Amino acid sequence: MTKVTAICQECDKQFEYDLKPGFPRKYCVECGEIKKASFAERQQPKEETEEFPIERPGEAAKTQPQAPEKGKNASFYISYAKDIFCNLVNSDNVNAIDCTKAMKDSGCKEISFGVESFDNDVLKMLNKRTTDKDNAKALGFTEKVGIKTRVLFMIRTPGQTRHTVRKNIEWLNRVPYHIIACSSFIPLPGSDTWNNPDKYNIEILNKNLNDYNFYFYGNAGGDDNIKDIIKIKDRSLKEFNEETIEFRTYLDNTGKIHKG
Repeated sequence: MTKVTAICQECDKQFEYDLKPGFPRKYCVECGEIKKASFAERQQPKEETEEFPIERPGEAAKTQPQAPEKGKNASFYISYAKDIFCNLVNSDNVNAIDCTKAMKDSGCKEISFGVESFDNDVLKMLNKRTTDKDNAKALGFTEKVGIKTRVLFMIRTPGQTRHTVRKNIEWLNRVPYHIIACSSFIPLPGSDTWNNPDKYNIEILNKNLNDYNFYFYGNAGGDDNIKDIIKIKDRSLKEFNEETIEFRTYLDNTGKIHKG
């Protein structure tokens, strides 16, 4: 095994360990033991109390979602509801609708969905573990209960084909959403796409970070704002850039594009 040096993410102390491929360590031995003990304690069965009743599968719910008290920070309630929603969105319609209603009752006003693309080939390449229909379903449930939705989107990505923009436009014309924030794909230093571009069938053309503009779609510039950062290996750069302009023109015309 290879001996490596790292900085503990808990105590910031330097430590050495034997690196196992694919299993880098975040914590030194002492902090690691503390983390393990804390995790084990959380897994112990909790005692039922009036304040924290235990709800078991098959039983009627003992508590109902409550909106946070006026003046109190609602982030905990909203985050909790979001976790539940993400777990159930692929469940049956009744569960998903009930869960989305719980989010609304908790004080949630808007949900940002990391859709990224409505092209399943792109989603697979990005390892999103969702499909076009999953994303449409989530947006539909949210619309039904009256929560606003923000679609987080990405273009110029690995896996993009000449059909990607068409698929994106077709789905965006069908699904409900209130605002869309679109960014350009950037291979950040240290990421897998940066280290292994061949794995994603891309060529990194420009490694000057000063040219890395995530928010080309949200800016009011023209064609000269495009920076040639990556190229799909088996596609022409000219076609890639033309698709970028086509999609930005479409988003501008929706009146829903976030600019900032």
